[in-house]
Amino acid sequence: MNIKICSIENGRDSKDFKQRLPQLMTELNRRNMHVMYAEQVEAAPEELLKAIMSSNSAEDRIDAVILLNAYGSSNNGDIQNLLCQLCGASYTPAKKLAEEYGEIATGGNDISLKEERVSGEDFANAFSLGDMGKGYEAYCFFLGDLRIIALPSSSVTGTEELKMIREALEGAALRAPLPRDAVNDMGVRYDIQPLDTDSKKKKKKKRGFIKSVIPMKGDRPAEIIRKLILIAASLTFVITAGFLINYLVVQPTINDNMNNEIRQIASKGMPSRTTTTSSNDKDKDDKDDRPKSSRNFEELQKINKELVAWVQIPDTVIDYPVMMHKGDDINNQYYLYRDMYKNYSGYGSIFIDWRSKGGVNAKNIILHGHHMQDGRMFQNLMGYGKYTGDLDFYKKHPLIYFDTPNGDCDWKIIAYYKTNTLDAHGDYFDYLTGEFNSDAEFMNYVYLIRERSLIDCPVDVNEDDQLISLSTCSYEFSEFRTVLVARKCRPGESSDVDVKKAQLNSDPLWPDVYYNNYGGQKPKITSFSKAYKAGDIDWYDGHGNLKGKERNFTLHDAADAAAAQDDDSSSTSSEQKIKEKGISFNMDKMSLENGLSSRLTVIWNPDNVADKTIKWTTSNVGVADIDGDGMVYAMGPGKATITAESKYGYKATCEVTVTQPVSSLYLNYTGYDFYEKTSVQLSASVTPSNATDKTLTWSSDNPAVATVDQKGLVYGVAVGQTVIRVRTSNGLEMACNVNVMPVN
Repeated sequence: MNIKICSIENGRDSKDFKQRLPQLMTELNRRNMHVMYAEQVEAAPEELLKAIMSSNSAEDRIDAVILLNAYGSSNNGDIQNLLCQLCGASYTPAKKLAEEYGEIATGGNDISLKEERVSGEDFANAFSLGDMGKGYEAYCFFLGDLRIIALPSSSVTGTEELKMIREALEGAALRAPLPRDAVNDMGVRYDIQPLDTDSKKKKKKKRGFIKSVIPMKGDRPAEIIRKLILIAASLTFVITAGFLINYLVVQPTINDNMNNEIRQIASKGMPSRTTTTSSNDKDKDDKDDRPKSSRNFEELQKINKELVAWVQIPDTVIDYPVMMHKGDDINNQYYLYRDMYKNYSGYGSIFIDWRSKGGVNAKNIILHGHHMQDGRMFQNLMGYGKYTGDLDFYKKHPLIYFDTPNGDCDWKIIAYYKTNTLDAHGDYFDYLTGEFNSDAEFMNYVYLIRERSLIDCPVDVNEDDQLISLSTCSYEFSEFRTVLVARKCRPGESSDVDVKKAQLNSDPLWPDVYYNNYGGQKPKITSFSKAYKAGDIDWYDGHGNLKGKERNFTLHDAADAAAAQDDDSSSTSSEQKIKEKGISFNMDKMSLENGLSSRLTVIWNPDNVADKTIKWTTSNVGVADIDGDGMVYAMGPGKATITAESKYGYKATCEVTVTQPVSSLYLNYTGYDFYEKTSVQLSASVTPSNATDKTLTWSSDNPAVATVDQKGLVYGVAVGQTVIRVRTSNGLEMACNVNVMPVN
């Protein structure tokens, strides 16, 4: 296509036209859009007409005249009106210009355009090329076979000049002049106004909202695609906004209103809660002498009999009723996503774990609550620290209120720690233990949680104490838990805590994944009895001589006990004769797509070893994670090494490569008309941006009509139709139907 570029002087965009012209010509010529002439033109109607009409007398055929800066300047209305009248369906200046055509082409006499014209509606042989940015449209006018393309200024659209020229030419090349009898139906309607040869300032009419958004008859393919994408994006935005409003506004409001209503019921007619001593501060049988509860449990239990307590951490948002459902088990937690009215709620309720079989009288009352990002439920537990303890927060909140129908009671915080739930992150600590077989077992549990605590709390503990554990999800690592533990104030004991003595634990015990990611040496811990005997415990104030056996509180307690027995035995039992000689995997390398999973199988030598305990680890949990059954989960693209270690130290490794597949393919055109012996550039893109293999393969169904190179450049070989296809390495495909037309 041969073109002429006319830059209309407007004082801004036209200022550096001569400097920009060489680059424009180079870029357009690469796309078979040959710039034959270029000039700078005054905005006066006579000068514009000269520039346009002289194109018809050029020695080289001119297919299109590009008018840069036609809109967005002070002469918007004059230029639009001139072009509409020039290419109008009825009376136009073209009839008069025909008589003086030769003189205009050779730079002869000026044309007088000052004759009066009758105002009224008319139609121009033209169509819109679509929005070029910020509501400013481009238009293509037909003067015979000559295309006159009027473009807005790049300063008002925010779109690069080259991009507007390229898109406008591509759109204009696909259209032909309207037949005269179709102009009034399909052309551009306008109001005839006398031409303003004095270049009076007029405001540009901006396109309507509907026309800017809804695909219209006459829109070019790229404009239709843009509008469809805009509509899809708008719908996505509306739907997403609805979800966000529901999540961030509606649901929190409903939850807050419900909880405020419950708190009002709980406090109605009741005395204010005070922090003094335990509800068991006096050993009396007379019910009237027992401290009364500040919560109206009688009214609360009329709403739901499964409301058994109330938990509060003063001066935080944690101030909620506590539920307990008798039908709960490891697979079902009734109040996980139900409120106290038993309705569905994303916030759920605070509820007692089924393993605390004694309910509010369990030795360790385990409470669960969601970690809501809006700060509600148990999110405030994170105030005590993330990777290190927060002493300031602890000193302001050293107590938990846990009140029951039997009375109010204060609980002193003794530990705050993080623990894992996935075997791949290290040995699992069985913190969800509500009952204990012996005093020795209970005190070893206390020792193990205090060794994990980020804060050394100045509170004594002994075997007669009762614990409460507040547990919530946390995100230091996948599926982590944050746990706050307190003990009940003893009969006659003040609830005061000397928080000045609190210190950060200089070496708390973390799961293995912490040390794998951040380094450091894992502290060596023993047991309560050994640590106490060694003088390493200063917080125990019990009777001593604890009965029962200590327990390690892992999911492999039985295997640990067997291992200890093996270590103490010097006999050559049959079990020792079949200890393993080594282990290996069923594969040395594994490749997974992100989001998928596959199982690794451990091969034992010999197969019938007595103890097949395995410790699983991963070198990069962000790439590949592993559970206790050898299931590998692809977490993100990259490489990681999965290691299995047997009880006797034998290891097997597998290198896991996680790839990110292409999930979608986009092609800029699905249909395109162009002339033979010319070319068109197709472009394709894939998502997501971090796809491992973004290779694209281009092909033509009929190379005799059109060929395509591996960069998407399509060349029209001969007149006809064919399909250009682009494929991804994982089989996604898009196609563009091309129509190669004869050159006129």
